[in-house]
This record gives sequence, structure tokens and C-alpha cells, in this order.
Amino acid sequence: MKESNSQAFRRGFRDGIPIGLGYLAVSFSIGIAARNIGLNAFQGFLMSLLNNASAGEYAGLTVIAANSPYIEVAIVTLITNARYLLMSCAMSQRLSPDLSLGHRLLMSYDITDELFGIAISRPGTLNPYYTYGAMVTPLPGWAFGTMLLSLIHISEPTRRTPISYAVFCLKKKKKRPPPPPPPHHKVHNQGPVPTG
Repeated sequence: MKESNSQAFRRGFRDGIPIGLGYLAVSFSIGIAARNIGLNAFQGFLMSLLNNASAGEYAGLTVIAANSPYIEVAIVTLITNARYLLMSCAMSQRLSPDLSLGHRLLMSYDITDELFGIAISRPGTLNPYYTYGAMVTPLPGWAFGTMLLSLIHISEPTRRTPISYAVFCLKKKKKRPPPPPPPHHKVHNQGPVPTG
């Protein structure tokens, strides 16, 4: 029996929940990196909403931080995300030939390694509503996780300070030798001091 669109959507939603939770956790590091190069929370959110690929985002952030031209940002991101072109070709082989261009474009918007993996493992022709359901949790999880950590300013010195303090507290106090006495100024005796 063929699965209805609503059943396919619910199944995709269920399969996407663990992916979304994983994306939420991983996107925290993207948020920290975005904040450290000067992006605000909205810019971090928008970046992750439009580019759902951690390697592509890290590469993009690296070239943005280097004040590279826009064309360089585009080329680096394209090269880093080139594998998604291959995934899209593989997934297109599993779609119905009469599936509209709109469905194909919407499905291609959020092809990630994990979403591709669960979609391609489905038996038979892939129902686009399965993919839409699978996107429901990962897409906002990725974008909001980036935004959440963009709001918190965490930098190397901030992260290092509590660790340094903890190490200081755990170190065994060593007794230091007393400091050497200050050098004495020798007064040279040149005989009796004349009086009056």
C-alpha cells in the first residue's frame, strides 16, 4: 500500500528529530565562530538558515574573517559543499519522473549528509513529503542553535580563565624560600667625624 503524503511527512518528521537535536548541539560551535568574527545573532541565524552545512559555514567564516572578496567566499563555499551536488544527482534518481520542478527545488534546499542518508535509504520512489517532514526539526535546530550561541560572547580568554583558576586551586602550594635580604649599603669608615 502506498504511503499518503501526510503519513510520509509524519515519518520524515519522526526520523528527523534525532538529526535536529544533533544539529542543535553542533551549531553552537558555528554560533561561537560567527560571534568571534563579528557577526551579530541575526546574521548568524540567517547564515545557518541559508547554508545548512557546517564545513561550508566554517570555510565561509574563515574567508569572511580574512576580509576576502565576495567571489572568494562564494568559490570556497561552493568547493566545500560540492558533495551535495553528487547527493542531489543520486537522490534525483529516486524521484518520480513526473515530480514538479518546485518539489525538486524545495527538496534540494536542505540536502545534508544525514538527511540524504535517511531519505536515500527509504524503499521505492521517494515521496517529497518525507523529505519535508525530515527537514522540520534539523533546519530550525541548526539556525536557532547558531543564533543562540551568537548571543553569548565566548572567546578564548573567557574560556581559559575558569580553567586557569581551577588549575591554580588544585596545585599543591609549594613553600617558597624567603626572598633574599635587600643589599646593604656599606658605609666606609673614613676616620673620626670632625666636630665643631
